[in-house]
Amino acid sequence: MGSILIPIPPLKEQDRIVEQILKTETAIKEYSVREAELQSLKEAFPDFLKKSILQQAVQGKLVPQDPEDEPAEVLLERIWGEKQRLVREGKIKKDKHESIIFRRDNSHYELVGGVERCIDEELPFEIPESWEYIRLNDIGEYRKGPFGSSLTKNMFVPKGANTVKVYEQKNAIQKDYALGTYYIRQDYYEAKMKGFTVCPGDIIVSCAGTIGETYVMPKNIELGIINQALMRMRIFAPINIEYFLLYFDYVIKQQARKNSKGSAIKNIPPFEVFKQILLPLPPISEQKRIVARVHELFSICNQL
Repeated sequence: MGSILIPIPPLKEQDRIVEQILKTETAIKEYSVREAELQSLKEAFPDFLKKSILQQAVQGKLVPQDPEDEPAEVLLERIWGEKQRLVREGKIKKDKHESIIFRRDNSHYELVGGVERCIDEELPFEIPESWEYIRLNDIGEYRKGPFGSSLTKNMFVPKGANTVKVYEQKNAIQKDYALGTYYIRQDYYEAKMKGFTVCPGDIIVSCAGTIGETYVMPKNIELGIINQALMRMRIFAPINIEYFLLYFDYVIKQQARKNSKGSAIKNIPPFEVFKQILLPLPPISEQKRIVARVHELFSICNQL
């Protein structure tokens, strides 16, 4: 150590060197803070961009409107026709408070139980002229899983010839119907749980913890029911399911945050709120174009 050579500047230059080093350390600390902020923004940017894409999509700003498309007004008529057919066949119950939304004098009105009212203040945003609005209550049926003691772990049995599967949140979150080992007896299903049955084409939704994850049940699923942490959506309207799920992802998480009064999503909105959510309805051809464009842009976002 004693033999090491030390470069010795003049004393005043030593002072200047130390002063400059202290200034540089301050700048380095500031740079470190900015770098951390930039990294955080970079990590969050793809999700922010996806939200912006969804917002543009559901407001009719992502793809151009085609005047050759069949207007959504015609699609609405088909939706009402399908709903009436299902009521006649006893597959769904007649809605005592059926809502009909229409335009007049550049405003939107809703007719419920013979009472007409302007709903302009309820509309979340303006939509193109070829689009329409409809309530979620008028495009499908929704059911949450059984409550309380009607389905508990002590009722579960090993899988067998006379058992029925109990689907869980992980089936919706991981998009896999085959996950899970919970089953109930066939006789208990027939007696108490049949109303919670999941059919091919039904959409299951995670309702606690990880909120709003959706999964369309495929054709080859086991006979099963939803558990307490799931909601079942059965869409009977002749609309593009992928478009509906894009809007659901956009609006349900937004609504859930609003109801939780904070950034953490705690639960799906109550049914009386959920069923009244307004769905912006484009022509069916435009729905397909929107879905294709969103998938294309999301693919780019995933590479960022």
